[in-house]
Amino acid sequence: MKSLNELNLVINTEDGYIIANKPSGLNTHSSDIHLKGFVEWLEEKLETKLYTFQRLDKGTSGVILFALSSQSANFLTQQFKEQKVHKKYLFLTDKQISTQKISIEGDIIKKGNQFILDDSKNNLQEQTKCCTHFTLIQSYKNFSLWEAHPETGKPHQIRIHAQKANISILGDIQHGGSPFIRLCLHCISTEISVLNIKGEAQPPAYFSNLELLENLFYCTLETAWHQRSSSYNLNYNNQNCWRLLHSEIENIKIDIFNHTAWVYDYTSDPNSKQSLNKKYKFDLSDKIVHSTLLRFLKDKKIENYFIREMKNRGQLPLHAELLQSSNSQQVWTTIENGLNFEIRSNQGLSPGLFLDQRENRKFILKNAKDKSVLNLFSYTGGFSVAAAAGGAASVTTVDLSSNFIEWSKKNFQLNNFDVNNIHTKYKFWSADARVFIEGSKKRNQIYNIIVCDPPSFARVKNNIFKLESDLSELFYSLFEILSENGILLFSCNFEKWNFAQFTEKCLQLIIKNKKKFQIINTPLLSLDYELPDQASLLKTFIIKKLG
Repeated sequence: MKSLNELNLVINTEDGYIIANKPSGLNTHSSDIHLKGFVEWLEEKLETKLYTFQRLDKGTSGVILFALSSQSANFLTQQFKEQKVHKKYLFLTDKQISTQKISIEGDIIKKGNQFILDDSKNNLQEQTKCCTHFTLIQSYKNFSLWEAHPETGKPHQIRIHAQKANISILGDIQHGGSPFIRLCLHCISTEISVLNIKGEAQPPAYFSNLELLENLFYCTLETAWHQRSSSYNLNYNNQNCWRLLHSEIENIKIDIFNHTAWVYDYTSDPNSKQSLNKKYKFDLSDKIVHSTLLRFLKDKKIENYFIREMKNRGQLPLHAELLQSSNSQQVWTTIENGLNFEIRSNQGLSPGLFLDQRENRKFILKNAKDKSVLNLFSYTGGFSVAAAAGGAASVTTVDLSSNFIEWSKKNFQLNNFDVNNIHTKYKFWSADARVFIEGSKKRNQIYNIIVCDPPSFARVKNNIFKLESDLSELFYSLFEILSENGILLFSCNFEKWNFAQFTEKCLQLIIKNKKKFQIINTPLLSLDYELPDQASLLKTFIIKKLG
């Protein structure tokens, strides 16, 4: 089993359990083989089997335990059955009642697809007794923070009992709660005295500072921050870049690069979609929204910021405005997977590193040893640097832009890789990728690993590249310069294809050309992007050529 310092986990191999902090919005486990839950995501990252003996609802965040063996799972399950596990929850409500303490009894039963309360006297026998104790912690205007101690662990128990007590949880529309950006229920601690286990996890800041609940945009940003910090150690030395805001608000995305926020503002983009929750849409041109963003960044000690206005999905770069903090630098560095990259605010709509490719770059880092690696449409050479760090025998970097090629060389130099020696194993070409592929075929040059991340659309001199129509020719050409047992990592962000359609097109091209291959599992995105049970804009297909 891998021990990953970037994840917020407590791993006890002696007693056979893991304490994790589950983010809101993600199922504990998935019942669909095509989707992933929190446990499946952890299993891939830790490269080990985990055993589930407890669950948290999809919208509930906080402490959750997993076992490392079936024996540990059985033991811990028995502890739950004997009520020797003590769990404490916090939740928010905008409902008011006169008492400060209340206990609710009533069994939870499933009716159709819904869990409901059955508080008939026939079901209140001792062996089926289901009880939750509630205590008021603090109030602010219409909002209240409550503590919940469930004696049992029935599905939706706290949520249904809170509804019965007339303090329905904020965000729990299913059980009488008012709409909010998330279900405001958080497991703050779990204690198993027989093993001396006590796991704790802090909730979002608005659980303790109820005044923040009056500012919905601040709460949205805080929820996003909490989602990331739940699973990741944001102070991890080998990683200081991550996505703070992704799909929470459709028209605003935020990346963090070493204490600097890079904000993509699609508010004025006529092609921008509505927010996933149509009730909430924020405009950064609004002074209150803008000041809220700056206040939030200051609270989180994010020292600098850039706000890049994105019009027509970035098709009009000359008309894109850039706002910045007074201390912001045009050039600085960030760390990803222990590697250094130069970030620039003055060269294009993006600052130089697409963070959704982080796990794919880590894949190349792990698999590049003694391999010849070709990186096409390379941008600033992130994959190339990962290959070099992974011990590649040679790395060839190809991009049409000479500026990006020079930027790539700078990234190599930041990681102490020599690019100036005439005998260096790192080669850089400013060229059309398709022309370079044809040249490789003529030279009988083959590669052990090819990374290809083409744009959806590009204009090259008098030619136009369209992934939708040029995929077949490109894919076939790549196979011709890929060695036997070579690996092709092909990815795209083409919005008209979902992952299944993209994969099917790639498979059809291979089968059509009678190629033998093996599909390699695609690394799951980090949780700062789409959750593993959601569709991703980035689509990746990895195969090994067998002959």
